[in-house]
Amino acid sequence: MLATFLGAGEVLTGKTLPKTRGSDNVFFLMSATWHWIIFHLFLATALWIDLGVIHRRPETVTTRKALAWSAVWMSMAMLFCLGIYFVDGQHKSVLFLTGYLIEQS
Repeated sequence: MLATFLGAGEVLTGKTLPKTRGSDNVFFLMSATWHWIIFHLFLATALWIDLGVIHRRPETVTTRKALAWSAVWMSMAMLFCLGIYFVDGQHKSVLFLTGYLIEQS
């Protein structure tokens, strides 16, 4: 199955695979340009708030504070997964969630 996504399906099976649109391809979770623009603006804003506003002064990080911030970032990832679900469907949201959980482990 991975070979199909990477385009090696033709080589392995000898069959020509149908070309897919951007939103049908697993490597382009959101094909519309404005989705990517919104994503990058949101990411830049979140990093600015985290690094430039909240953590401006160095301080000791307690376990409670670390857990709270971990919960904030994980909930943002789940909101992003929910957005993928509504924009591109269940399959792609499961792909994102699987990759996120593997990365966390």
